[in-house]
Amino acid sequence: MPPLTRPLPSPRPAWTALTLVLLILQTTQAAHRHPRHNGDIAFADLILGKADIMTVGPEGSSTPRLLIEEGFNAHPAYSLDGSRLAFSCERDSENFEVYTARASDGLDQQRVTHSPGVGSYSMVPSFSCDGTHIAFEGQREGQAFSQAYVVRADGTGDATLIYPQPDAQQVGPKFSPNCKQLCFASTAGGAQDLYLVDVSHSYAFTNLRRLTTGVHNDFSRSWSPDSKQIVFNNQIKGV
Repeated sequence: MPPLTRPLPSPRPAWTALTLVLLILQTTQAAHRHPRHNGDIAFADLILGKADIMTVGPEGSSTPRLLIEEGFNAHPAYSLDGSRLAFSCERDSENFEVYTARASDGLDQQRVTHSPGVGSYSMVPSFSCDGTHIAFEGQREGQAFSQAYVVRADGTGDATLIYPQPDAQQVGPKFSPNCKQLCFASTAGGAQDLYLVDVSHSYAFTNLRRLTTGVHNDFSRSWSPDSKQIVFNNQIKGV
């Protein structure tokens, strides 16, 4: 989660050093490939206590362009086809919620989640490969820890738990580009490790397995385009 001056709800462990790690998975090749090119990069820009969503070209020579400024915004994530952008926003209430917008101009904004109650929130969204669903981390009133959820990208229907672990903190769920798997970090084993579940065509989640094990905390994961590898941060204490 990006370091913002305004405190965000999902707590992260204290750290002294981070290592970038590449995890190679034994997965099948994606059945369908999507055309990819180096389009704009979306990011949150924090200025004087206000966070806006900006975009900039990957070559670094263009001037960043303001895309979304209403509310306090963070965690932008493109859909695989580049048409929509999901992001976390504190706008209509005191709670962070997940919104989407047209990626080209920031218009056609839609609120996707509703997190009523004290201490509730929904944030850090990730699109499914077909753009129909969004995974996110959230916490509801009465829950001791954040959990991984999935919801329809158009905001219809209720958000559902991906793989409940009520005694553990789950953060940052992300679909693989081929939509066959989903990865998230969880403290179910003590330290924060990476876990993987299979995703069915109907978005049912099964076959939970642990990918990393150790005394360090693993988080901030990102998939390779072929869904075969995951790169993530590894926290090393005392370095």
